[in-house]
Amino acid sequence: MSVSFALLNTWARRLPALVAALALALAACGGGDEEAGPQATAPAVIDEDGTTTAPGGEATNATDEPAEDPATDEMAVTGTLERVLKTADPDEACVQFVTPRYVRRAFGDGAGCRAAQAPDAAADRVRVSEVVVTPESTAQAVVRVKGGVYDGQRLRAELVLDEGVWKLDGLRSNVPVGP
Repeated sequence: MSVSFALLNTWARRLPALVAALALALAACGGGDEEAGPQATAPAVIDEDGTTTAPGGEATNATDEPAEDPATDEMAVTGTLERVLKTADPDEACVQFVTPRYVRRAFGDGAGCRAAQAPDAAADRVRVSEVVVTPESTAQAVVRVKGGVYDGQRLRAELVLDEGVWKLDGLRSNVPVGP
């Protein structure tokens, strides 16, 4: 009987996260090749009191530990990558969802990052796959991009969990250099 109770207790603790993940997955379903709206994959937002509000409005503690449910981190990683690669908003692409290391390596500095944010530089579609989250609060993902500066590229993204928000830390491609 104790084994059954322990199993039931484990599922009872995970049920809210599973329900939230299912709700987000169902909201993202649009059929065909259509993309979900920004609310379906938006990363969590940190409030002034240190709590993190998930896309569905559910408050959690802002920590730098991966979530108990890997699907939660996968959705947050996907949301971050979509926000950074599909926006022309310098605040999102240069501050909120990226690390200073990424900005420095990709653009030189914040001014270079802001200058690179143009509507024609933003991707039309971003497909994220092979998301791997480590216990060390890092993640990697494969990103395929249509439109923008990375049109047609297969990218390897590296992210870090910073105060409860997944942030892009590195982006690699196999684009040939030179003429």
